Amino acid sequence: MDKSGQDSVRVTIKQVALAAKVHYSTVSMALRGSGRIPAATRDRIQQIAARIGYQQDPVMQSLAAQRSRCSGLHREPRIVFVTNRWATAELGTGVFLREFADGVRHQAELMGCACDLLPVDGEKPGHAEIERQLDPAQTDGIIIGAFDPQLPGLDLDWSRYAVVKIDSAFMLPDVTLVANDQLQIARAAFYNACRLGYRRIGMAVGQAEEESTRSLYSAGSYVAREELQIPDVPILYLREHQDDPLASARRLVNWAREHRLQIVLSSWSSIRDLLGAGGLQVPRDIACMCLCLNAPDPALAGVIQHHFVVGQKAAEALALLIMRRKRGLATPSATTYVVGTWQDGASAPPCGLRQP
Repeated sequence: MDKSGQDSVRVTIKQVALAAKVHYSTVSMALRGSGRIPAATRDRIQQIAARIGYQQDPVMQSLAAQRSRCSGLHREPRIVFVTNRWATAELGTGVFLREFADGVRHQAELMGCACDLLPVDGEKPGHAEIERQLDPAQTDGIIIGAFDPQLPGLDLDWSRYAVVKIDSAFMLPDVTLVANDQLQIARAAFYNACRLGYRRIGMAVGQAEEESTRSLYSAGSYVAREELQIPDVPILYLREHQDDPLASARRLVNWAREHRLQIVLSSWSSIRDLLGAGGLQVPRDIACMCLCLNAPDPALAGVIQHHFVVGQKAAEALALLIMRRKRGLATPSATTYVVGTWQDGASAPPCGLRQP
């Protein structure tokens, strides 16, 4: 199966895109006959798709047809992915955020929705300007994309839009939520650390991640320690906006030494570098696992969080709300969790094999 979960035997949109040398979203629009791309490009892509045997997914066709019948819209539905983490560069360097956005955009295109990205932060226009950019007359749904609770938030007239949140559990409105299952992810990491022979296990998580996910990493830690009957170690909360990297490294290493840790589990992908900056070599002096991997990495043990899939599911949930004309606060709200996938890695070898 490919990244989006499609059957590898079936010819996919991405294969058509590769043959046509265009982005997969362009293929999606061409196959729907969208007027947003030139007629010549549309015809060329349709011919290539027919030649290599592409067939549209009947489930997606059915959803698109039902949306058209029920919505009464005379244009493509438009959804907007909004995030406050985005000093535009961060969308390029923050892999998890880019994966969320790519998943949303990919699924939106498959379902016949236009998708735009909108940054909001302290340096950007105020709420009135944000409302103007959203243009309620042209925007059907909003995805609140993993807002950082330590950065400026967003206060809109939510009754104008269908709304779904990715993470961002701390903020209003109380609407459908799609998120990674941090409790399951933390438990998986603890269980695998024990499987590899570690007993003195510490967890260091970002304070912002805890606030935005209802403290599920901490909850997973408490549950796992009780189930595994391993020594209690206080959780270290890393402060991205308060500490510089060197200060974080010192706090991390002092905590690890104070509690005589064998291994550190962390929601920060930089955990190995932070330990090294503080003077502990991985895995010689201490092992580590990352709870927030974006892709398989043989050098780093941890849990792959499938952020792209979270984005896809958020777009699916929003499209259904739009189709049913559910704007504003959905009652009752629903939550969908995407589980993580464990992977072994060189940063956490079996405890007995570590060099003294």
